[in-house]
Amino acid sequence: MKINSNLTVTETVTAKKIVKEGGTSDQFLKADGSVSTIGPVGATGPTGATGPTGGTGGKGATGQTGPIGATGPTGGTGGIGKTGSTGPTGATGPTGGTGGTGGTGGIGKTGATGPTGGTGGKGATGPTGGTGGTGGIGKTGSTGPIGATGPTGGTGGTGGTGGKGATGPTGATGPTGGTGGTGGTGGTGGTGGTGGKGTDGLTTKITVNGNTYTQSGGVITLPNYVKTDDTIQNTNPFGGRKLYINSIDNAFADADKKFWVTITKHKKSDSGVTYPHTDTSKAITDDNYFVDGPVIQNLTSSAHSIFDGSYETNISCAAGQYLKIRIMFGSNTSPSSTTSSFTGYPYGTYYISYYYNNTPEQQSQVRVYNKYAAHTVGWHLYNTSNFEGSLSGTNYIQQLVDNNDYQRTCVEFIIFGNETSGRNVGPTEIDYKLGRPDLSRDGSTVTKYGAQTLYENFT
Repeated sequence: MKINSNLTVTETVTAKKIVKEGGTSDQFLKADGSVSTIGPVGATGPTGATGPTGGTGGKGATGQTGPIGATGPTGGTGGIGKTGSTGPTGATGPTGGTGGTGGTGGIGKTGATGPTGGTGGKGATGPTGGTGGTGGIGKTGSTGPIGATGPTGGTGGTGGTGGKGATGPTGATGPTGGTGGTGGTGGTGGTGGTGGKGTDGLTTKITVNGNTYTQSGGVITLPNYVKTDDTIQNTNPFGGRKLYINSIDNAFADADKKFWVTITKHKKSDSGVTYPHTDTSKAITDDNYFVDGPVIQNLTSSAHSIFDGSYETNISCAAGQYLKIRIMFGSNTSPSSTTSSFTGYPYGTYYISYYYNNTPEQQSQVRVYNKYAAHTVGWHLYNTSNFEGSLSGTNYIQQLVDNNDYQRTCVEFIIFGNETSGRNVGPTEIDYKLGRPDLSRDGSTVTKYGAQTLYENFT
């Protein structure tokens, strides 16, 4: 190695040989780089007396380390000098980096839903009424409406208000009771007992809409009949006469063209966490109070198939998944958060229908954001009930009656996949039947009472 300029070494230099250019074998190299001739080594003189210890001199600047010179003769032992001053403390090394914060633990699983309580037992059978006396032959009394099953009076288990004549027409009676001895049927109005048997001595007859139905074995069986407020419209090709889809009071007809609608498909479980659930650290007024699973697919482009009035179109949801259908009342061109309310009178019933047997195995959830103080501002969570059919059956329709959220601004429908049937769940329509419709504000119709609003072309 050849160095053409000065070399500074701050530590010890060790080498087998150091040679000064131009030096001779009878010279030695001094610390300042000069050389001197070495004389013959004389005899060692006596050790001189130890001189007084000199004061400690100031610390000089560190000079450059020169090359190691030749070993000089051993000098006499000098006196012991004072201990040198302590060198400066070395600089403190840099502080080590702070360790990273540990990750937040995952949200625990939502506890399993408790089992549904068992159905209450059937009421005890009422006592058999005493035998009514035989009345005189009177005119046939008018038949009262069918009421709940009353206790059995008379000879045939029939209690009654007035006995039938032995051979003549039926005496005046109260509402006809069902089979004697059976407790009252829930939901049906109370009834009086049936009078004694008429002239036929065998049966009691009821006439409905011109058709006569006779008692057999103590029971009168009537065919299906229309209830008040039923809509006769078989738009479901698989049945369901009570379905009112396409009625003029369906406020969700073409909802995707009137409101801001998004549809997403989510995981039911991810990394040991079950969805959906609520965030207990949030208030019910927070938009993210409900926590949904990771999004599998955005299906907003298919939203019209849920609001087009057709049973032949549906959105598919497999096991391990659920659908979230979010409707925000306001412009259909931009989301309005939870500020714009439904424009009409908002009380009514939601209906969710399914394609044939592509039905869920659990009730759907409905989340409603309400900003009416009297009904508690914030999110409210409801479960649907059966309207037509039953879970995992065919022709199934779910319903939710909501008369509690006056100023609803957002509604979310949560529909779960079926884990046991092996079939995908296929909701076809979501409808909103208003209890007090205002077609000038909330319908898709031509009306003389308001602006003409059409969301579909006439064909």
